[in-house]
Amino acid sequence: MVELGNSRLALRDPSGAERWTRTADGIQDVVWMANDELLVLGAGIGVLDVETGSFVRRQCGWDFKLTADPTPDAHAAAYLCSRE
Repeated sequence: MVELGNSRLALRDPSGAERWTRTADGIQDVVWMANDELLVLGAGIGVLDVETGSFVRRQCGWDFKLTADPTPDAHAAAYLCSRE
């Protein structure tokens, strides 16, 4: 089970015991993928290591190259991609 709230993201086992917790760092939503990856969404997108909660990969902001000008949430993308 994944919990997102109070600027924190936590993974708990089926008994409710915490496996790890981390700061949300701009993460606004979490999706379990069919291949057991933990996808996180904010102003960017990333995949977390299910065992540690660390980013495996992420892509944000200008890497998408969809606009030549900053978007209103560009600050959030920079935060999600600059944090570990």
